[in-house]
Amino acid sequence: MGKEKQKKKFKDSKLFQTIKNVAPEVLDTVTDIAADVYPPLGVVNNLVDKALGVAKEKGDYDNIVNLEVHKEQYKQELELYYADLASARDMYKEKSDMADDIAKKIINWNLWLLLVLVIVQVLVIMFVDGQIAAVVTGVVGTITGALINERNTVVNFFFGSSKGSKDKDKKDG
Repeated sequence: MGKEKQKKKFKDSKLFQTIKNVAPEVLDTVTDIAADVYPPLGVVNNLVDKALGVAKEKGDYDNIVNLEVHKEQYKQELELYYADLASARDMYKEKSDMADDIAKKIINWNLWLLLVLVIVQVLVIMFVDGQIAAVVTGVVGTITGALINERNTVVNFFFGSSKGSKDKDKKDG
């Protein structure tokens, strides 16, 4: 399928960093999970509105401008990500056999691998001390995150609401 563009995590965006600098107390109620829900801009817009309110109360006009600029940049990055996902769906129409095989393997095996990793993690916590436990815990956490991300990518590709929502909006508009 070629090189895939990875969606940048919200906490790694300039918008998040600006909000963090302007109104860190606003971030207490927001997590990456909330920002990953589609459409993420609904969550982001609420967050930006609160941060804008704080910046206006402080009279911090430079950061008001920064918030608006970084919000627009984040929106453009999301649009590119979902456009890339849509082009993958178009390519899938022509070459679906291999993609279906990969998707089936991911869906069928990832949960079992995650279960094994959880068991390994529990056993390491129970029976291993020191630096080895820390290393194993870090490796297991990294692999677990990758497997969950891989599974989410498959689900988003086949059942992602982004394409369905866009198609629905086109029909309604």
